[in-house]
Amino acid sequence: MGTLMAEARKRRGWTQTRLQHELRAAAGRLGMTLAAPSSLRVTISGWENGRHTPDAPHSALLQEAFGLPAEALGLAEPADDLDADEVALRSLVRRPSTELSPEVSAYFVGQLAEHVRMDNLTGPAFVVDTVVGQLAQVHALPGAEAQRIAARYAEFTGWLLHDSGETTKALRYTDQAVDLAEAAGDDHLSIYNLMRKSNVLSSLGEHQRRRYRRQGGDNGDRTGPRPVAGLPAATGALRRAAR
Repeated sequence: MGTLMAEARKRRGWTQTRLQHELRAAAGRLGMTLAAPSSLRVTISGWENGRHTPDAPHSALLQEAFGLPAEALGLAEPADDLDADEVALRSLVRRPSTELSPEVSAYFVGQLAEHVRMDNLTGPAFVVDTVVGQLAQVHALPGAEAQRIAARYAEFTGWLLHDSGETTKALRYTDQAVDLAEAAGDDHLSIYNLMRKSNVLSSLGEHQRRRYRRQGGDNGDRTGPRPVAGLPAATGALRRAAR
């Protein structure tokens, strides 16, 4: 079981962190509640190495996240008329491309730059809904580059909401930006987003910070930002240049 599930994840170019994002998205569609990120990470590892078997609700969740039948993920025995090669072929069904095309990447990066400029011209209220919509579009695309761009969109969404005084919402998007950058394997962007998260957290009162942590918004895995020389934060540079 563990091998098939791990192989299905690797074929899509997903890290375990990306699988966590996909499971949370699938849980939202199915109306399920998932464990905290740190617990979910341990659970996924247990499934993939065969130490634990998903129960029925989590089996349904995995099938929804991967868009694959239970047999292809090793969650059920293959039908009698399917041999091992056919099961392996079924695991490729609905497999997306593993990377974003340069043209699509350039489009979304260009759009983000325009949103930054419009924010400086009109203020956050005019662009935030459009940015949120495009964040969802980018997040649905495959590959590490899409995750990296989505992280920048999520960070900018947090910036817009922070500017608008919606600090709790800003923190959720900034947290998402950290996770997406980590999933993309971009350490510099992860650290920049952690710095942004620290800035947003400092705007909350102590009561709000405690409530945020109780609700699972901070799983305790991140100890805080570290300064990095030459941090490539394109959206931040655009904002500084425009203001």
